[in-house]
Amino acid sequence: MLAEPGVDFELDQLFVAAIEETNRDNSSAAIAYLEKLLAMAPQHSGSRYLLGTLYAAEGHYEQAKDQLARAIELDPSLPESAHYQLGLFHLIAGEWEHARRVWKPFVHLPDDHPLALFAKGLEQLAKKNLNASLQTLTKAITRNRDNPTLNLEIRKIIRTIQSLIVENNRSADRYV
Repeated sequence: MLAEPGVDFELDQLFVAAIEETNRDNSSAAIAYLEKLLAMAPQHSGSRYLLGTLYAAEGHYEQAKDQLARAIELDPSLPESAHYQLGLFHLIAGEWEHARRVWKPFVHLPDDHPLALFAKGLEQLAKKNLNASLQTLTKAITRNRDNPTLNLEIRKIIRTIQSLIVENNRSADRYV
């Protein structure tokens, strides 16, 4: 079956406009373009992936998780970073087992691969091993040159871990 004349062009235009607005740091406009595109073509995995990352940047992690899960369902060949982010959103939602399932393919990556290190560091965090987590996540950031946005998110987690370590040390000092 042939697509309606002009529909593919309109979808492409909407996607390009969303990317341009993303590059201008105008996420609300980018989100609007993507939502319009997805109303016309709900199977557009690239739009769902981008929409998920935009929702995450806005702090709407549940929506981000839903969009990334659907994008990966539609296209499992999306970049490893999409799978990593989905696992991260499961972790943020307190769904550790879901995160582990999403990150399972990372065990086949080399031990020093940034995504393997990120997943390991977050697993250490989930197990409340703060010092090991801090060390592993810091190492992951130094190795990750492909996804600077991911490094920004991990730096937020590192600051939280550092605060927890300081608080734990203060609590321990009170009992000494």
